[in-house]
Amino acid sequence: MKVIIIFALAMPGCANMPLNPYADLSSAGKARQALHAIDFAQTLQTAKYPDCLYESFPVTRKIIGKQPSKQSVILRGVTTSYLSAQLDHYIYKSDLSTGWKDFLGYVMVGVTADTIIKNYGIGIRIGAKPAKCEW
Repeated sequence: MKVIIIFALAMPGCANMPLNPYADLSSAGKARQALHAIDFAQTLQTAKYPDCLYESFPVTRKIIGKQPSKQSVILRGVTTSYLSAQLDHYIYKSDLSTGWKDFLGYVMVGVTADTIIKNYGIGIRIGAKPAKCEW
């Protein structure tokens, strides 16, 4: 329900959004989408092993819950991938200088990479059962 409300609030600005923002992603946008897929797969582990893992990032936890279901993780993953591609499209079509566009694009890449590294650091492995339940 929370995702539907957030999506409904974002809809008024959709008139200027391309239907397929993936068609002309910047190099930073492509890197961000690849990293997002890894983060998404790591988050699926929290749904697969609810007794060992939980969502700790406060914003994401508000949206999908501390112990998310597989469906809520998938919905969030697809939605955030699409919105991230839209943001990339908006930034690179804006009047900002090329330097600022690249800076903003790679900041998003850095934030996602940091999340993946932290997840790996606490033992989240894609497709593998957590080695232990108490970190």
